[in-house]
Amino acid sequence: QPEFTNNAEVSFSDFKSTFSYSLALSGALTHGGIQRYIRFDEATGVSTQTYNNIGRSLVAGLSGYLSANPVKQFSATLNFSCYYADFNNTANSTEKGSGLYGSFSTALTCLPNERWMFFNNVNYAMPAVQLQGRSGDFLFYNIGAGYWLYKKKLRLTAAMLNFLDKYWRVNDRFESSQVRQQSTSFRAVRTFSVGLRFNFGRLKENTSRKRGVNIDDAKQEPQ
Repeated sequence: QPEFTNNAEVSFSDFKSTFSYSLALSGALTHGGIQRYIRFDEATGVSTQTYNNIGRSLVAGLSGYLSANPVKQFSATLNFSCYYADFNNTANSTEKGSGLYGSFSTALTCLPNERWMFFNNVNYAMPAVQLQGRSGDFLFYNIGAGYWLYKKKLRLTAAMLNFLDKYWRVNDRFESSQVRQQSTSFRAVRTFSVGLRFNFGRLKENTSRKRGVNIDDAKQEPQ
């Protein structure tokens, strides 16, 4: 069945050439939320993981965006969120889950001259709060550089992704009053990449100045 959520949000923002920001306070109350949960059969000793409309939750927090461009050669952005969540099982009042979770991402770009470009990105997400347990967190980062060739038509790019970690370790934990399920997985994330970009043309027509639509196949009414 569908879940129903009541949302409320208030936001503040300001956009300028050198600094911009946007902040939002929000809250959400959900009834009949679709939640993943473990069901244990004592007779057979078998646990089953499934989904159902058993969740009632309240989530409130702060999210935002910051962007700084103090000089033409440097820019930085930050996206972030921080929430507090409280979950209740409408089918079993003894099961509850609550806690903080959030995420952030950053991007830095430096252009020291017309030839070189350096960049860096970091993304991190905390373990999400669920009715039974928590899922694993997530971390991604990279660093790289680019160099323009042939009258800025050809760009060579090299980057390293998660170069400090050979594997991304994910810990998932789900538990109820009767059973606990915990799993750990390893995923290869260390990557070295080389890219080549070629700009072979440019748009000559200024499409932003074209306005309106000329319909020449419309039905003509008799005079």
